[in-house]
Parts: sequence; C-alpha cells; structure tokens
Amino acid sequence: MGRKISEATPVVPLAGGHKLPILRTDGSNAVGEVPAGGFAKREGEQQFSGAQRNSVSTLTSVSNSTAVDLSLNNDFTMVMQENTTLANPTNIVPGQKGRIAILQGDTARTMGFGSYWKFAGGTVPTLSTTANATDILFYDVISDTQIAASLVKGFA
Repeated sequence: MGRKISEATPVVPLAGGHKLPILRTDGSNAVGEVPAGGFAKREGEQQFSGAQRNSVSTLTSVSNSTAVDLSLNNDFTMVMQENTTLANPTNIVPGQKGRIAILQGDTARTMGFGSYWKFAGGTVPTLSTTANATDILFYDVISDTQIAASLVKGFA
C-alpha cells in the first residue's frame, strides 16, 4: 500500500508539471529542501504503481576515444562512426548500473576498453561485425576503478 500525498506535502517541481514529494526516511512529511546532491533519498522498501523509466544519453567518439560521464545517466547509446576506445568513465559511484547500446553503421567498427572495464574470465569482447548490428554492454560499477561488464551481441 502506497502513501497518499496530499496538497500540503512539500514537493520539488519537475518538468512536465510533475512533483516529487519530499519525505523523511520515517515516511513523514519533510520541511525543507532537496539535499545538495540534487536528489531526495528514501530508505527502505519502495512501491511504484506505474513503470519507471530513465532517459538515454548519447555518447560520441572523438579522435578514437569515447568519454563516459556516469553522472549524466545510467543508460547510454552510441552509433559507431569510427574505431574507438570506451575510455575509463568519470564520476564513478560504486553501485551504479546501466547499459550502453552500441549500434554499428553500414561499416562495422571496433571498440577497445579502458582498464576499468572488466569482463568475465578477463577476456575483452569484440563487437559484432555485421553492418547495422546492435550490441548491448551491461555494466555494474564495483569500485572507483572496476566496472564489471558484459556484452550481449548481435541484435540485427
């Protein structure tokens, strides 16, 4: 059973007219502002009555290197324009998880990986070589210098 939010509940206005209620961790109404980190934190079990979605940010390779700023999003997409290396991300926070959809164009390209990206058995995968194929790189940030990753290949 969810908590009913009344008009008197303090809220943070969001885009599209949506409102984020500010609640204390004990579930009571809070008086104040969203923490400096820019998010409201709620501990314990949460229940949602509708689907939860995040946006998807676009990555671009420049001079054969693809920068990933993990503070921007959890989910990313990129269309391969050149051979590239997926650089070690910035703004790494252990516990963050997400995916990167990698789309090949008419010409298949290659991708290397920075030293933070770790794969099962220590074997770095290769992207699909089929034109217009899509591979998905799932990741889980383990520490400031280790990202467990798995590449699912060949969605054509």
